[in-house]
Amino acid sequence: MPGQQSLLKQRTHLFTWAALLILFGALFYQPIFRTIGLGFHHGFIKDLFSSDNFQVTWFTIWQALLSTGLVLVIATPIAYSLYKIRFRGQSLITVLITLPFLLPTIVVGIGFTSLLQHSSAITLIIAANVFMNFGLAARIIGVTWQSIGNEETDAAALDGAGRLKTFFHVTAIQLRGAYAAAGFLVFLYCAANFGIILVLGNENTKSLETSIYINAVENLDLTKVATLVLIQSLLTLSLFLAVSKFSRSSFAPIGYWGRNKAKNYEVRDLPAILFTLLVTVGFVIAPLFSIVWRALHFDGHATWSNFSRLRSSGARDVLSISINHALMNSVRNAAISLVISLGIGLLIAFLLLNTRFQHLGLIFQLPLGISPVVLGLGFLITFTDGIFPLRSSWLVTPIAQSLVLIPLVLQIVLPALRGIDSELKDSAEMDGSDASTYWWMIQVPLVKKAILLATIYIVVVSMGEFGAANFLSYGDQATLPTVLYQLISHPGAINYGMALAASTILIVFAGGVLSLSLL
Repeated sequence: MPGQQSLLKQRTHLFTWAALLILFGALFYQPIFRTIGLGFHHGFIKDLFSSDNFQVTWFTIWQALLSTGLVLVIATPIAYSLYKIRFRGQSLITVLITLPFLLPTIVVGIGFTSLLQHSSAITLIIAANVFMNFGLAARIIGVTWQSIGNEETDAAALDGAGRLKTFFHVTAIQLRGAYAAAGFLVFLYCAANFGIILVLGNENTKSLETSIYINAVENLDLTKVATLVLIQSLLTLSLFLAVSKFSRSSFAPIGYWGRNKAKNYEVRDLPAILFTLLVTVGFVIAPLFSIVWRALHFDGHATWSNFSRLRSSGARDVLSISINHALMNSVRNAAISLVISLGIGLLIAFLLLNTRFQHLGLIFQLPLGISPVVLGLGFLITFTDGIFPLRSSWLVTPIAQSLVLIPLVLQIVLPALRGIDSELKDSAEMDGSDASTYWWMIQVPLVKKAILLATIYIVVVSMGEFGAANFLSYGDQATLPTVLYQLISHPGAINYGMALAASTILIVFAGGVLSLSLL
């Protein structure tokens, strides 16, 4: 009887894996491969290695590398102060530094143009990349740092080693997996940061993302688009393979499970605390406050006029629908994305935890490095007609967004599941519990905070998703980020003021939802 149950369990897992792979293959890999296939012709190799493609790829790589390096440097003392010691206000700071990662790139672009009006495009891009990702890196490094005991660092201190020497010779070695995972994710997000470069860049700052968009929308050169998509796909795959050499798992511990191992701060911890406060105030609050302050002013006077115009179509009727209508579309899409991505993400996490097919996790992670812009274009090419004409349905946008969000669910939930003591599973099996009972009665309650965090991330990120929506949401189905881009693309004080007001609403919404993680 136990043998039959084991065989049934294996068959169930295999059937579920097959269903997930078919679904993911049809909705993610098919659009990508069909887009790449448009570029295969007799001059394909020459186009692939053209000087223009080299320049675009090189810019994408070096700006992402520079941004990632700065992020890791800034995140290190912040991770220490938020996860290794205790002081008042930590929870609020954790929320504030996480907020930039969840904000729409359009909002971040507006914030940095309003705060650093006279800076160069590349300075703005690097600053915006760091702004959006240092909080994410601090969480990944901090959670791992918190789980490390103090025995080796205490021994180094007894031997007379200073704090910096101890960090570089002991702690940094223990954290190398966390640094690899954090750097891996940050590089991917910086390389695929479409909205930031579109809003802040110029002719000399074209990335793979913006080049794909420009060639698809303005030049209608799908052959060029196909070669760029292939380059991006190869870059992403190479990075996945490279990070596996340095870290046992590329699933980074983004979740946050308390500070029970943290100690009370000492005088020598004050520099790290002050640095954290300085970065939070000067690099997070300042850009966001700049947006809110300017939204509450028009023509030099404090007023609510920017908000009252949100029911209009803007100056010269640039909008086909009101911002309020677009906001409702975004809320609806976020709800659908939540159901799809959280449900499928938890199912995949369960399978990765309980089957031998751990390597299949890579298949579901690749959307991290493939731009929503590419996915949106792929949907446009693949699902316009045929058996699944998704393009004609408003569901196309939340479905595309869900495919990008599933890897984020895995990054948050799977490390939390793997952190559960294996003795609990052994005890449950001895008591006669099957896998599903163990999942619902033990695992889910233990990782409920990680599931809550994943829910928060899904809702806020999908509300601000711009890349796929830019191709798939049109007419009365436009989303708030696409409407925001229309406003800032048409000059004028009224349109810009409306964009600032809408950005303020998104900031307040994201901050309010993220504050639920404090519960």
